[in-house]
Amino acid sequence: MLRNANFLVIALAIFIIAGSAYAFAAANTLSDTNIEVGYSSDTVAGYTIDAVAYDLVDTAPNTVNAVTFTISPTTATFVQIKVDASGSWEDCSNSSGTVTCTFDTPYNVVDIDTFDAVISSSANAADA
Repeated sequence: MLRNANFLVIALAIFIIAGSAYAFAAANTLSDTNIEVGYSSDTVAGYTIDAVAYDLVDTAPNTVNAVTFTISPTTATFVQIKVDASGSWEDCSNSSGTVTCTFDTPYNVVDIDTFDAVISSSANAADA
């Protein structure tokens, strides 16, 4: 009899813990009015990036001082990229879907190991 009681207490504790974990997970939902966000090395809903071109420095062709690419839809007001995983985010400008990111300090080609982009239709991604 005592054995069955111990089993029931353990089973009840497991159900309570599992139920409370589900309650916390269920609270983390987003409304349909939020802007789509995503991260991928493939297609992500929201914006499409095409025609990425790295601008090599004429006098030092082992360095890059700018990146250009096109985005669709063209309405983004906030664009930043990161081309060095350990580097910082670089500001970009969007002119009717053609994005230009000019670097204050050129990157060595061998240091370019990623292409991450933050694109938002809000003036500041923190507002999105």
